[in-house]
Amino acid sequence: MHQAVPSTLLITGATGALGRAVSLEAAQRGAHLILLARKPEALMTLADEIVTQGGKEPLLHAMDLAGAQAEDYL
Repeated sequence: MHQAVPSTLLITGATGALGRAVSLEAAQRGAHLILLARKPEALMTLADEIVTQGGKEPLLHAMDLAGAQAEDYL
């Protein structure tokens, strides 16, 4: 039985093992994704995989949530 996925998800640590798995599953279920991670190259790779598998193009933000800019962003 599949559970409903919110229409938009913000996933931090999106390129880590857990974040990646959640991102791919949510994309398969039709969610719009906002992905945050520190490494822009890894985010682009994940976004390409999501789109290749039929998911919607995610919004990507490369940033360190421990940094000073994170407070202003969030």
